[in-house]
Amino acid sequence: MKIMLKDPTFSTAGRNRSEKNETRNVSKISLSNVGIIQHNSRWANNRMTQNTIAKKKPTKAARQKKGTRAKYPRQSVERALRIPKAILDQNAGKACTTEQAAAFLGVGSKGPFAVEVGSATKYGFLERPEKGKIQPTDLARKILRPKTPKTRSRAIVRPF
Repeated sequence: MKIMLKDPTFSTAGRNRSEKNETRNVSKISLSNVGIIQHNSRWANNRMTQNTIAKKKPTKAARQKKGTRAKYPRQSVERALRIPKAILDQNAGKACTTEQAAAFLGVGSKGPFAVEVGSATKYGFLERPEKGKIQPTDLARKILRPKTPKTRSRAIVRPF
């Protein structure tokens, strides 16, 4: 390892720079009393190249694991029924886009609303007849507009 050492005992008066700084080959040194100006070591070069190497792309399995969705609903049954109820009340139960359904509830169509749509779909309260559209299922209609109270309780228990 090549190190430039500064010696505090040298005075600058009457001496040139080559006498002031002394170059030595040293294997082990104490860094507390030595000012390091330059060093060429294998450790520093390896460290620098490790930091500058581009990160590898994740494998296909890692990408699939990262982007997997939950297999269970994240919302409660009452919360998941909110969207089908709004579609039944304001759009007569016909298919509509997720943006229209969010407008029926007065919320944004991204974030928590998207999670709520996913939960309603997993419970079986919403279906997607076309890409980008949702509509209430017969199960949601039985729960929200039951013919008898017994029909409603049976319909709620059915997803479980």
